[in-house]
Amino acid sequence: MIHLLCRPTSHATDVAHCQCQNMLCLTCYNTCAGGSAGVFIWPLWCPCGCLTCCCPLKICDVICCTCKTPEARCDSLRYIGQRVLYSGVYDIQKAFPFPTEDEDNTTTEADTYKGHEGPWVGAYPNQFVSWLESLGDLMTSVTFLAPLCISLNTYCVAPNTTWQPASGVVGQKDSQMNDNDDFGGAWVYPSKFSALPTPPNAKDADGNPLSTNVAPGEAGSRVIFWAHGSAFAITQAKDFVWLFAQMLSEQTGQVVLLGEYGLTSSDVAPAQLNGWTKTYTKLVEVYGAENVIIAGDSAGGCLSLATLLNTSTSLPPPAGLALFSPWVDLRNSAVDTLSMKHCNPEDGALANYGTCDYLPVDGVTAVSYAYANSADREDKLISPSAATVEDLVPLGASTVGTDGEAYTMKCFLTWGTGEILQDQQEAMGAKLADAGIKVTTYAATDMPHDSAVVGACMIYNTGPGGDYSKFEPTKVMLMLARATLRRCGRRTIRPWCSVMREH
Repeated sequence: MIHLLCRPTSHATDVAHCQCQNMLCLTCYNTCAGGSAGVFIWPLWCPCGCLTCCCPLKICDVICCTCKTPEARCDSLRYIGQRVLYSGVYDIQKAFPFPTEDEDNTTTEADTYKGHEGPWVGAYPNQFVSWLESLGDLMTSVTFLAPLCISLNTYCVAPNTTWQPASGVVGQKDSQMNDNDDFGGAWVYPSKFSALPTPPNAKDADGNPLSTNVAPGEAGSRVIFWAHGSAFAITQAKDFVWLFAQMLSEQTGQVVLLGEYGLTSSDVAPAQLNGWTKTYTKLVEVYGAENVIIAGDSAGGCLSLATLLNTSTSLPPPAGLALFSPWVDLRNSAVDTLSMKHCNPEDGALANYGTCDYLPVDGVTAVSYAYANSADREDKLISPSAATVEDLVPLGASTVGTDGEAYTMKCFLTWGTGEILQDQQEAMGAKLADAGIKVTTYAATDMPHDSAVVGACMIYNTGPGGDYSKFEPTKVMLMLARATLRRCGRRTIRPWCSVMREH
């Protein structure tokens, strides 16, 4: 990653264009002073930008103004995302544009796709997503951040939870990630167990029963298999341990498996789907499908639902499906919706502070081009929105589990009314219901993309103010916790607000 973060300039005249030539400079420029897109420049000179972080613009309340309410910190986080992502995508695109079908775009596929054929023949890792991943690394994946935040969570909101790395058998490490080569994700589980809970009826590779430390139906006997989001382009599983997985395991008492998958700087579809299908198949063998909940946020929601569509005729459905702000329509036509037009981040910014999304439409388009070509994005395994009701019906069928009891998969789908993806998410919920699936939907009022996941740690841990029980991201996470507890022995949930008071 050093060559991406500290790319040297070739001669003195390049210094004036450092925001387009050096990823580190570009990121600092956009974070402190806004991007050259124009909407988020305040002010133009970086040191002054740093001085305005707290007052009056409140853009860093999420970190330094801990006396603010959770709603205020959420607005701050939203605005930081609007600045960094909108302006960052804008500037990176200027340095490494991607080809489109616009007549005035002269960019060739070879310009962007490292000399290989582009998205209309076969998607290929490209400079745009490679630099975008570097931007994500600087924001969330620096080496010291995960241990620091995991320790903070252990003290503040997840005192009864621990974690351990998962091997490469579980997931696939991306080449730009700062973990060891055999890192395949993270297991998060109750710390009352001296080791990762072994579910009942589990067997080794030779079919011999394994000794278990969990009784059937008790906490620890189920697994929540979570696919993290970030557009298949940025972040890694370890980031999501502290972002929300510790809190999820703390609230439910269940094992959470955050799998890893290769990002589009290294791998394109269907590599992610193939790896996820393999791991899900193994979890069904070990836990029994009736003890597996498959879940994901954003791009991870897409991957989770695609995995179930991919296995609908070969494996029984899981006990539950949880989709947080899922990005389920990657087709070219997906941008032609009202929510794409009305929730764009540049319509929020300072003029309408605390409104709209932080995902830029151009950024969503760009990363979809990198993940799969246009023809493949019409397929249900890349764009689950393309699935028909008939494709989804098997997921809602009554199934007999390994314990001999019948069960039916339940689905929880949530999104924010301030998202650019809102229209496709709402339509997906309706289609799941039409297929006979027991689906509960919840639209979080005025919330941006993935607010419950992104805000779970960054907002809850940075200040005690406000009533968390009425805060939209808290409501969503508690809904998921309650849905998870329905088929296990535990019946109570420990509210985050009580944890905050204790610490």
